[in-house]
Amino acid sequence: MKRIHQTAMEAKTWDRPLMQSLSDQAELERGLADELDQLIEGSFKSIRVVSKMLGHATEAMRQSAARIDARLEDIKIAQDANEPFDPEREEKLHSAVVRWQDMAVRRIDQLLDSLKPDKELPSPQGEGGQPPGGGGDQGGAGRAGARSSDDVPLLAQLKALRALQAEVNERTAQFAKEHPDLSQLTDDERAELQLLRRMQGDIVELIQEYSALAEPAKPEADKP
Repeated sequence: MKRIHQTAMEAKTWDRPLMQSLSDQAELERGLADELDQLIEGSFKSIRVVSKMLGHATEAMRQSAARIDARLEDIKIAQDANEPFDPEREEKLHSAVVRWQDMAVRRIDQLLDSLKPDKELPSPQGEGGQPPGGGGDQGGAGRAGARSSDDVPLLAQLKALRALQAEVNERTAQFAKEHPDLSQLTDDERAELQLLRRMQGDIVELIQEYSALAEPAKPEADKP
């Protein structure tokens, strides 16, 4: 995306090959979002924090594609009206696309970082370096089906949730500072606000679920 934008800025025009490249980028974003949706449904649906965070990434990818579509439409309108190339407007439109792309990448990176094993903790392996409870010959084929929450340690899930909560809190405060009058939001800003509210709701829901997991089981009453 950066290369396409930089080429247009240097040429100070959008020729047909560049516009096709921009259109291809939008289709790529949508395709990645669809693939990630399938991965969520097939492998991570039961791991709530993972499915939520990946769901935020797919939404950001689709918003990025929508912003690219809007940019293409803006280019066509300007060309039809014989308007001169406007570098300042181009930078603004480019930033709107990149912001959503960065959000998708950041959400996936947060999740991957939380899944990295802590070096201080012992590796959960049995004798011979094999994971407990299974042989070493199953490999990926033996685990190709849907994963359960046991596949992702609870500590890693909580790390992911904390990272998500910290970023959403920071971005919510920043958004409120930047946009004190919500009636003046652009379509792109309304989309971001909607996703922020969705993420806030997801965080509350996840905190409730993990809090319930942390509660000790109540002992059964003595039978007479």
